[in-house]
Amino acid sequence: AVFGWLRSVQPDTSLREGVLRYADQVAELARVPVVIMGHFHSEDRRALPGGGLYLNTGTWIPVWDPGDSLRERVQFTFADMKRSGVYLRFWDPRAGHPRRCILLED
Repeated sequence: AVFGWLRSVQPDTSLREGVLRYADQVAELARVPVVIMGHFHSEDRRALPGGGLYLNTGTWIPVWDPGDSLRERVQFTFADMKRSGVYLRFWDPRAGHPRRCILLED
């Protein structure tokens, strides 16, 4: 429903840009420093225009993406909130502990 609303209100905006604007509004209205979403199948971390932080945890199911050859096919990503900050991490089953996600720019 949110994505349909975004497209109707901002038809000239890409869906990702619309989600970032929506996340910025959520951060402002809820007065929170971090907005975490999980709709898109790729991980993302971006500063919001209003000063907040947007995280997208991606998906835990295999998704074919032709530009995704630099990482595991399934990456178990999650948001890790610490006093020092909020991080995107993934569970490394071979190592038996989480590792920090490396995000590639679009």
